[in-house]
Amino acid sequence: MRFFISGRIYDWLIEPIVKRIKQRVAFYFHKYDLFPALDICCGTGTQCHILGTKNPNIYGLDIDQTMVGYAAMKYPQRSFICADATEISFKDQSFKGVLISFSLHDKTSETRDEIMNEVQRLLSPEGNIVFVDFENPWNIRSKLGAIFSFLIERTAGGDHFRNNRQFLKQGGLRDFIKRHQLIEIERHNIELGTVAIVVTKFRD
Repeated sequence: MRFFISGRIYDWLIEPIVKRIKQRVAFYFHKYDLFPALDICCGTGTQCHILGTKNPNIYGLDIDQTMVGYAAMKYPQRSFICADATEISFKDQSFKGVLISFSLHDKTSETRDEIMNEVQRLLSPEGNIVFVDFENPWNIRSKLGAIFSFLIERTAGGDHFRNNRQFLKQGGLRDFIKRHQLIEIERHNIELGTVAIVVTKFRD
């Protein structure tokens, strides 16, 4: 019952806000044929469900057992795994596509780096990583979006909020991609969310 309540709350509060983002993510995965795919920190599994409507070769991973239980209940036709994103029990080069959606900003800098080490191990040479996360504002509309994002993140409080502020002080998603020497293939900026969706790959 507990996973049902927490999952329902997430679906009611968050899913309507990120619905279009998840549709855009699915567009990129199908455009670049990024399957088999892994959704790291998949939450309630909605993105896995959307991705799997055209290609079922998608796995969702989350450390929160309550969320994984809720996702598996909602979408029994999808595959969900409860595991730490820094220690993923798949073989090397198992995936052509990896999604990291809103799963960096709430982590410590060390954990972000550990996740990227795992992603590099799991991704096939021709594979891509799709990121969705916060950026620092870049124009007037995005400054308004930054206020909205700040208020949403402030309600999370604690380590989540502190890690988010540190993530942005380090340059947000754009600088994270640069620090890990990734190549941007395609970018979609969402001004009123101060969010970017970025398709990337590791340098050869």
